[in-house]
Amino acid sequence: MMTYHEFTGLLDVYGADLSRWPHDKLKPALALTEKDAEARAALERMAGMEAALRGHEMPQVDISALENRILAAVADLPQSGAASAMPPAALRGDDGIRWRPAMFFAPSGGFLALALIGFFMGAQPAMKQESLMNKVYFQTEQILVDDSGLYDGRIF
Repeated sequence: MMTYHEFTGLLDVYGADLSRWPHDKLKPALALTEKDAEARAALERMAGMEAALRGHEMPQVDISALENRILAAVADLPQSGAASAMPPAALRGDDGIRWRPAMFFAPSGGFLALALIGFFMGAQPAMKQESLMNKVYFQTEQILVDDSGLYDGRIF
């Protein structure tokens, strides 16, 4: 038997259209709505709310007014920095695109730093082969090889 609390929880999840409900919950829900007037009222309220939401039309937004407000707010912003100190004509090229020297030098500065790091890493002298080998390791290896004859080729 389904409780009213469980019914309202399922009603919130699946809505008033009982065809969207899980099949195993459908028969207990219908039995509850037949017996309980409060469950029927909750189902009718949900159906009314869904109908109101389906029939609601969104108001039209005046996009041109929004655009004008944004452009006016941008025009009121104070100009600051090196770009505002120069006249706008000096910043524009023939094609009307603003150009500043930092647009050229900033990316190339990163590449120059990477090239210098790579050069200095490559210019380091190579380590000698002898310094890479641990003499103690090779001595113990020789001892183990020499001691293997004591056990007739067996380990234990």
